[in-house]
Amino acid sequence: MVTEEQITAYLGLIKTAYPRFYNNISIDEINITIRLWFGIFKDDNTEDLSRAIKYLISTSPYPPTIAEVRQAMSKQKKEDKILNVDKAWEEVMYAVRNFGYNGYKEALESMSKYTREVVNSIGFKEICKSENLYIERAHFIKMYEMLLKREEENNLLPKELKLIKNDTKDQVNKNSDLKIKSNNSTNEKNNIYKNIDKDYFNNLKKLLKTQNLNIKKNI
Repeated sequence: MVTEEQITAYLGLIKTAYPRFYNNISIDEINITIRLWFGIFKDDNTEDLSRAIKYLISTSPYPPTIAEVRQAMSKQKKEDKILNVDKAWEEVMYAVRNFGYNGYKEALESMSKYTREVVNSIGFKEICKSENLYIERAHFIKMYEMLLKREEENNLLPKELKLIKNDTKDQVNKNSDLKIKSNNSTNEKNNIYKNIDKDYFNNLKKLLKTQNLNIKKNI
């Protein structure tokens, strides 16, 4: 968790690193900036935020934006925690060799988070039974890369927006269970997802409006 005092210190660090960009900034603008950054980063890890800001100060001639800091944090998390696709497939092959068809539970437990998620989608037993592992590997790589892209986009969001997105995802699943049957048309499925997207953006606008009111209230 990041405190408002830490945000103030980080912004002071940025101001010191880029003095000519902040010559004419007013007290009101400083307070708004602090509130805005605090609202965006308050639920993040302090060390992750500090590393990202210091990295950007060291590599860019211009002061970092919120989006640039988010991207730097996402990149660091990806480098720290996510296996590349070849290493992930090696985990799958290790599980196939050492646990096999009947060792489904132990096989999944041996895998890292994202490898396990993809294998769950494909089916570990299906991989074990496959007569052409080249096809299974190609399928795995495609799904794994899609998952990494989704996670990278998700890491760019503040926690509040992640919660909205997750609530929307849950609602999609509920509507899918209730409304999308095997005989439904493609148009019916698309309409359900359009409605969910509309709800997501309405919730997003409400959140941003609330944050804006909080900023004005605290000036």
